[in-house]
Amino acid sequence: MTTVYFATTNDYKWEEATIVAAAFPDLRLRRLHIPVIEVNSLDLEEVGRHKVLDVFSSLQVPIFVEHGALNIEYLRGLPGPLSKPFWDTLGPAICETIPESERAAIARSVVAYCNGRRVTTFVGEVTGDVAGEARGKRTFQWDPIFVPEGHEVTFAEMTVQERATCSQAGLSYGEFFKSIA
Repeated sequence: MTTVYFATTNDYKWEEATIVAAAFPDLRLRRLHIPVIEVNSLDLEEVGRHKVLDVFSSLQVPIFVEHGALNIEYLRGLPGPLSKPFWDTLGPAICETIPESERAAIARSVVAYCNGRRVTTFVGEVTGDVAGEARGKRTFQWDPIFVPEGHEVTFAEMTVQERATCSQAGLSYGEFFKSIA
């Protein structure tokens, strides 16, 4: 049995990670509910590496973190890994800044893992569009405005189980869990 720790204060991230981890019966996932320092960078993997090294340096256990990014093509890839401060400032008003014909976006996620010897990153990516307005009950950052390709609903309109099967985070969690299980 492999035990790995997930450093997150975000209940949405924890819930999705546990759903994905359920497919790996020899994996024991443990949560460390601690704040993680986030650097301001447009390099998603750099943000992930910095977060995991910060946590590992104080805890010294095999640990991973996750960081998401919404890259809106019309905004030249912004907000990218800076999605949280953008969302906290603009919220659903982000939809109003993008012309109807320019709504293409890429949702990205990095899982960064440190086992004490090295840091490994796993990136998941999903293409889609920014909705014309926020929709859905799940209020986690930009979930109410991102519609993944092949779907008619935003992440916020999906159940957590549905989201985990098609999200960028679900993909990065799955690749990471596969590598250690």
